[in-house]
Amino acid sequence: MRRIQFHIRKTRVEIVPLVSSPVGIPIVQASLVLNDFAPYGVELVSNGRLDEGTAVRLRIRSPIPIEISGRIAFCRAQPSGQWVISDFPVTHRVGIQFQPSSEEEKQAIAQYCQEVAHLIMPGAPHSQAA
Repeated sequence: MRRIQFHIRKTRVEIVPLVSSPVGIPIVQASLVLNDFAPYGVELVSNGRLDEGTAVRLRIRSPIPIEISGRIAFCRAQPSGQWVISDFPVTHRVGIQFQPSSEEEKQAIAQYCQEVAHLIMPGAPHSQAA
């Protein structure tokens, strides 16, 4: 039986609400475990609260840059007693449902998933993008 290496990779991201307020657009800092990334959405931890249903852009700069359109599916307060992998104070768990604005963005998300999977499990077989 072939053994597959598995790595947990996390990265810092920005959640940009697509609505402005009198003080401008508040960018929420968040931490994403890339292992949790899926073609339909992702759950992450953040330092701010976002209203359910809010349209957002998720900005990922590392390890592979991408921006994805989505909406806040849920936002729950993070219990202070739970341990979270993050380099900043975490106050909320946030679910983002991806809502690609074009077929190109949908394909880019699928390609990103494959590239991230290769980074996380370097020896695993992966399907080719169609």
